[in-house]
Amino acid sequence: MTTNFIEADNEIFGRIASLWANEATAIFGYIPSIYWPGKAEPVKVDGSKCWARVTRRVVSEEQVGFVNCYGQSPTRYMNSGFIFIQIFGSISESKSDLKIKQMASLLKNSFKRKATDSKIVFRNSRITPLD
Repeated sequence: MTTNFIEADNEIFGRIASLWANEATAIFGYIPSIYWPGKAEPVKVDGSKCWARVTRRVVSEEQVGFVNCYGQSPTRYMNSGFIFIQIFGSISESKSDLKIKQMASLLKNSFKRKATDSKIVFRNSRITPLD
């Protein structure tokens, strides 16, 4: 199944939003704010709570199929890119580091070997702590 850029964003961000809404309360005790492309971040984020930012970057777009001589099959492209989910913790919240690692593990595992409905495939999901 093929998709377009908007549908791909909706499927990718929808997966993240669903997991965030269903799992964050059990880990943090509340649902931390999460910011997406197109959703403005506040000038000053509430530093007493955890929060997250999701971004994506398209790295390449290669043509993988051609229109046949009858014009019946569309030209196809394969996009490759990165999804970044940054989770920021509160230094005043107890066990903030552990909670962030738990949420990061759930997010990482939600992308392992699980394609979306439009067959968007994810590879090499990993957690990279930033100090």
